[in-house]
Amino acid sequence: MWRVHLVREHPAKVLLIAPVLFASLLICYVFTHSPIFMAVTLLLLMSSLADFLFPVRYEITEQGASSKTLLARTSVTWDRVRKYYLDDHGIKLSTLPRPGRLEAYRGLYLRFGDNQEEVMEVVRRMRDAACTKGG
Repeated sequence: MWRVHLVREHPAKVLLIAPVLFASLLICYVFTHSPIFMAVTLLLLMSSLADFLFPVRYEITEQGASSKTLLARTSVTWDRVRKYYLDDHGIKLSTLPRPGRLEAYRGLYLRFGDNQEEVMEVVRRMRDAACTKGG
């Protein structure tokens, strides 16, 4: 299990996020004059930024991989992983047989944090074992 907290890795990005949040709340208040709509706006914006603002815990087990944020837990079992894709920051475990428009909404993205080689090795080993076991 490991944890990635993007706001700690990129604190300068908060200087971009804070004014956008403030401006959004101000615009919401100007148009609605409602603290309830402001709270809903803040909740929606914070939930869309949750992966950046709050720590994400990742876990790889014999059964599958999972990520847990403040608001959600996402998991995928190895028998459902059809492909995996590497990039500079993580590895995408895809449940689709080929890339497509739904790729961003299916599967699980594991950010490396500071253990890139270890994560890549474990994913390869677990996925290959699931492929061998599955037929």
